[in-house]
Amino acid sequence: MTKVDIVDALRKRFGYTRYLELTCDVTGHRYAEAKAVGFATCMRLVYNAPEGMHRDGLPTDFWSPTSDILACLAEIERQALTFDVMLVDSYHAYDVSLRDLRAAYQLTRRGGAIVIHDCLPPRKETASPLSRDGEWCGVSYRAFLDFCLANPAFDYFTIDTDYGCGVIIKSTSPTRVGKNMIRAIRQRSLAREWKRVGANYDTLFELLQRRKFELLRLGGPALLDHKLSAY
Repeated sequence: MTKVDIVDALRKRFGYTRYLELTCDVTGHRYAEAKAVGFATCMRLVYNAPEGMHRDGLPTDFWSPTSDILACLAEIERQALTFDVMLVDSYHAYDVSLRDLRAAYQLTRRGGAIVIHDCLPPRKETASPLSRDGEWCGVSYRAFLDFCLANPAFDYFTIDTDYGCGVIIKSTSPTRVGKNMIRAIRQRSLAREWKRVGANYDTLFELLQRRKFELLRLGGPALLDHKLSAY
């Protein structure tokens, strides 16, 4: 199962028709598959793209030659666009990943969903906060968890596939929100421990490995079917 498979499962379950991918020029790499899924609107925002396109050569709808996406977001707002489902595959530094998550949440309509890539780096080396050649998930996992743990009403979970794919569903159900709040209360001591570690990435990765099932709400691909059947 890939990140696009998860996006497609969400589309089928909820009837989503509008998709936006938020990525940089060295991440993503599956936009052709997303376009083939059959969304009525299939768009992407690519940053760090000096030539105005992703390295895959496929078109971009919004692009920035640097990591700054303010002009892209302003254009999306000018066009009054919102999206049913978004794929966030950020440049894997913390600040950029967190910014992308916040932007995606604002652009996703109520009842929509966000899929976040690289939430479960397989090894300590791949979870380095500094860019490295080859396999690199960076610290997108920290941005994902910081974002979700700071918002106890969120319904989030993570599929243990394709380097860990986090999912946030913007539920409109008061019952669902209430259940999320109860779960967050039970998880409060763990969330505090996570926050105390902060940017000590050696300790943070060790904590992630020890408590990944509780922190990430982690499960295999069958978890996706289970979660979607509950809606």
